Amino acid sequence: MILTAIFIIITFSIFLSVLVKILGDSKQVNVNSVFADRAENLAISGKELALAQLFELSKESSKKSSLWKNLEPTLKEPQNNKEYTILTCNNSNTAPFCDNARCKIDKVTITPRITSNDDEILNIDTPIVYEIVSKAICNVPNIENTNDNSVRISKIATATVTDVRWHNLSGL
Repeated sequence: MILTAIFIIITFSIFLSVLVKILGDSKQVNVNSVFADRAENLAISGKELALAQLFELSKESSKKSSLWKNLEPTLKEPQNNKEYTILTCNNSNTAPFCDNARCKIDKVTITPRITSNDDEILNIDTPIVYEIVSKAICNVPNIENTNDNSVRISKIATATVTDVRWHNLSGL
């Protein structure tokens, strides 16, 4: 009888320890999921920030955006196939989306691809394709350990947009 009681106690203690481990793992999965969503939303916000700066309401085309002058004061128009970094949170807590200790935008870049530089001379409609890449990083805390063994989760949001400089408006 005593052997049966000891067997039942040992079996239930093993069962409970496994159950506690499973429940602890599910909590960490939930925390990882929340921080992954935060990183994804930050990456999307960085992409939307780049689009808002690129396509200003008061400008006739994206080539005339004040974004280019802000990046390089001597630059009037973007250079073809050059990657421009418009936002980075290296060691800054004052830039937009950089003030959170665990999640921040790592980098937002714009790369213009201009199909023709002679559009003024040729009087043709010139499309400019912009590739926007926004990367956000979250440091996920390990809720089971007290020491800060955090895991890095990064998400990237990309967009490819086209702006056409129209010359022949009578054809529309």
